[in-house]
Amino acid sequence: MLVNPSYEKVKHQDPLFPTGKALPSTTPKDPQPMPREVNCNNFRGLIPYLLNRYGNDGLQTVLADLTNNPRYLVADKFDPSHFVPVTEEHLLDPAYWVSYEFAVRLFGNLKKVVQDPDPLFNAGLGAVKETLSKSVLFAIRILGPGLLFRQAQKFNDRFNRTKQLVLVKLGHDFALLQANYYPGFDASKDICNWLRGMYTGVLRLAGFKEVKVYELKCRAQGDEYCLFRLTWKKESLLALILKGIVKKSLKWAIGDLVAEYEASVHERDKLIEKLTESEQRYRSVFENTATPTIIVEEDLTISMANVEFEKLSGYTKN
Repeated sequence: MLVNPSYEKVKHQDPLFPTGKALPSTTPKDPQPMPREVNCNNFRGLIPYLLNRYGNDGLQTVLADLTNNPRYLVADKFDPSHFVPVTEEHLLDPAYWVSYEFAVRLFGNLKKVVQDPDPLFNAGLGAVKETLSKSVLFAIRILGPGLLFRQAQKFNDRFNRTKQLVLVKLGHDFALLQANYYPGFDASKDICNWLRGMYTGVLRLAGFKEVKVYELKCRAQGDEYCLFRLTWKKESLLALILKGIVKKSLKWAIGDLVAEYEASVHERDKLIEKLTESEQRYRSVFENTATPTIIVEEDLTISMANVEFEKLSGYTKN
């Protein structure tokens, strides 16, 4: 409900304005959501892995000081003008993004729970098992690591805005993947170890034998970029021939599914951006109008008041 007082009826003793110099408000001053840098699709396997292996206590230890924290806000996907603290549910929904800082802290917290010599590697390994379906694993097995790594580049670009993943070289039993971080983002050794676990888990679950993943160069240790070498046991000639026959029938279908999914995500992100821009324009008009204006909620609390209303009432938002 909009209230536009054009005369001096507002008194300090009015029940809407208790004595004091601050307007009651349910909204923090100028809250801003986190930068959209890491898509929550990256955490979809991690949360069920933690619940299954370490229970809710383990999960809450990892999420402590991260979820329900006013420092880490996301724009609600149904109302992008409304910013809310990120929750566990948000981290399972690929419609949401978090900042790189948030992701680094989350992965750092894993070391408090995963008590292994290589905790981030093992967490990445376990998260893969919770993420990939049997049909996806079968397709990876049939289509081979070549298509897998080429798709990995595309999905990294779609769900990660901190670095570029490049397939440097691919052989019958090895691959070289290079991660180039964009300016302003420092590499994290925890994330590098997480990626080693993810790469290892995908290849193992897809049926590749004797999988090993090494980090040959690491940006977090002073190198220009991160470089991963993935190796696996060669397949027999017969297996390669059979895979070639099935690959032709699957490649077209999978390519269309990937394209359709990427298009739908792109359209959703564009809608969110347009709604956010619209809300910002509305806020600008609201703040700069010459008419004293407030927005009163159903419980009679004031959620917004412009400068002209502050001048008229004698109260400020601070």
